[in-house]
Amino acid sequence: MALFAKCQGATHPRRPPPSQGVLELEIAKAIPDTIGEVVVYGERGLQSLLAATTLLQKGYSNVSSLAGGWGQWISGGGEIEK
Repeated sequence: MALFAKCQGATHPRRPPPSQGVLELEIAKAIPDTIGEVVVYGERGLQSLLAATTLLQKGYSNVSSLAGGWGQWISGGGEIEK
């Protein structure tokens, strides 16, 4: 399972997003399997790292974050399946 982590509405890079807490509230419905593989990615890898940490704290055991984010994946020639 791949999960895109996006900071919506943040106006400052150090300010927590207004939607913080949505992951904590909605993840069990979206991804009920806490032992399956979950790869979290974002544009630069920062929000995904925070989201992956949250998932681990929520009891998900097979979580990873795409280092460098989606942008680095694309610029590095990473494959995309359509």
